[in-house]
Amino acid sequence: MIGKKILELRKKNNLSQEKLAESIGVSRQTISNWELGETSPDLKQAGELSKILNISLDELVGNENILLEKVTNTEINSNIIIKLIKISGITLGLVLFFVLAIVVFAILFKNYYTAEPTATGIASTCYYNNEIITINVMKDLQNQKLTIEPSNYDFAKKFDTSKYKNANMCGIGASGSGKSYFIKLMIARNRLLNIEQYIIDPDREYTSICRELGGTLINFGKENIINVMEIREIRLEDDENYLQNKIQKLMTFFSIIFPNLTDEEKSILEDKVIECYGNKGITFDNESLYSGEEDFKLLKKRKFKESTQMPILGDLYKILGKDASMKRIQKLLKPYVSGSLSFMNNYTNINLSNKLVVSDIYNIEEKYLPMVLFTITE
Repeated sequence: MIGKKILELRKKNNLSQEKLAESIGVSRQTISNWELGETSPDLKQAGELSKILNISLDELVGNENILLEKVTNTEINSNIIIKLIKISGITLGLVLFFVLAIVVFAILFKNYYTAEPTATGIASTCYYNNEIITINVMKDLQNQKLTIEPSNYDFAKKFDTSKYKNANMCGIGASGSGKSYFIKLMIARNRLLNIEQYIIDPDREYTSICRELGGTLINFGKENIINVMEIREIRLEDDENYLQNKIQKLMTFFSIIFPNLTDEEKSILEDKVIECYGNKGITFDNESLYSGEEDFKLLKKRKFKESTQMPILGDLYKILGKDASMKRIQKLLKPYVSGSLSFMNNYTNINLSNKLVVSDIYNIEEKYLPMVLFTITE
């Protein structure tokens, strides 16, 4: 089978699925499907494969005639379509004329119409649905002129995160149907529209587009650190408290990395967390996280504590060491402070305010995924 040949030749040439996919311009999943025999490359793709794998096209295809069948079927279908077009040419012309007449009539005799916007560049091939932009068309009867005036430019309204709590989307399709292309197209378009996007990338498909569009790439190493104990400035309800919200999230985090905590240990650990923040001057008073005074006349805002003014896991580790009853928890925390996961014991050094953030979890072991996913979503 052609799939087995691709697999053998790829390994022989020391190529990964990702590298081969990048060279041809397809996804890694498409390469996998070829090798499993679930789908086959088309003629153009087979030609590129033969060049990359240093083999002739005939040797790659063998006796299967898969590509030949595809070409033959394409030619047959093309001939049928051409015949149908010739037969129905007059009818098609009449239909087009009728549709054009309706459009002209609508523009001349209606006082408005709705249109969907397009963007420039890479995003120009994808449309948003629904009636988004309203155009007022006004006719000057004396001068016989039409004036077209946009009355609403809020075409990203459905992504208004201050109004809608959930702005997710889901793309479903068969292998090779263009899901990855569509998603990347939407990412580029939303970037142009300055819409916030957070992407979890398990197959390392979005690192290139993230760099090209100036996004923030998180790959969980010493170069990309997120301090799980950092409190970030957000919009709070009247009765909400920064420290209280953070402690609740941290206790969830500790329940993930320490699944066998007793109720007593949880209670003591929470006290130690409060003490850790207290050492940094952070209390249950929201004002403790701000410095300076706000002056509306001078447009001067209070300054929220910076990343380096927040506690880190190492600070909590030291506090736990002072309590004999928390020695067990201190030992469990050690890998996150000075062990294999010590990249979590530092201050945040990436721009989380970027409106395009891609989290690369390709190399994360399965047992650490819950902890990493919590850190991303938190």
